[in-house]
Amino acid sequence: MFGMTQEDYQRTYDHILRVVAYRMGLDSELTERELQHQIMEKDPMAYRLAELYRNAYQSWWGAGKAVDGCQDESIISGLREALMQTIRERDEYRKSIESYLAAKYQKIGG
Repeated sequence: MFGMTQEDYQRTYDHILRVVAYRMGLDSELTERELQHQIMEKDPMAYRLAELYRNAYQSWWGAGKAVDGCQDESIISGLREALMQTIRERDEYRKSIESYLAAKYQKIGG
């Protein structure tokens, strides 16, 4: 989809928690479960926003795959609209977590 492979998607999806942990000053080299626990323990709101973003990112990927795999012109326009909605939601959640982290945690190295 859009030149992105399943591997690219998974790497980006997995990286979201690492970026959040890094911005919060946590060890970003932990396992996913450890990252989830540490983020939730330190800042439940940051954890919730990160999960909302990850869920929206996952929905966007699924919608894009549905559009890519569809050959039926009678339903493709509805699928494209659903894809556009997931893009908007993904972008809004990304902006929300970025804004929250920028307001609450100083930039690393800045």
